[in-house]
Amino acid sequence: FEDISPRLNEIEKALAGTRDSILGAAREAAENAVRSLAGTSTNTAAVSGLAQDLKTLETLTRRSDERNSRTFEAIHDTLLKIVDRLGSLETSDPSEAVSELLDAAATEPAGWRGARRSKMAVNAPSMTMDEPLTGD
Repeated sequence: FEDISPRLNEIEKALAGTRDSILGAAREAAENAVRSLAGTSTNTAAVSGLAQDLKTLETLTRRSDERNSRTFEAIHDTLLKIVDRLGSLETSDPSEAVSELLDAAATEPAGWRGARRSKMAVNAPSMTMDEPLTGD
């Protein structure tokens, strides 16, 4: 679990690098389009449209990056909670762990407990012997 945080940081850096690359490529393409269309009055609307599309792309990319950051933060927080929980289970007395399980089972809905019991019921043969075993 110790190496999860650096891995998440690497993923975030890679996403940021990808975002920057996409924005750079889009900006370069828009600049090339503006240069090739510059000077003609009929293409002014097309240039304005390209500029607007570029702004829209930047906005969408920023939103996506923000969502990714929030997602990674939530994953990181969840993993830290799991690690803490596992650590507390390792250091706690086994009887405490059993009592936690019993408390959790007591809070389950009645239908759940009934389903669990029916799955655990086994038709095992009786352990009482009617006849002695022989070596035959």
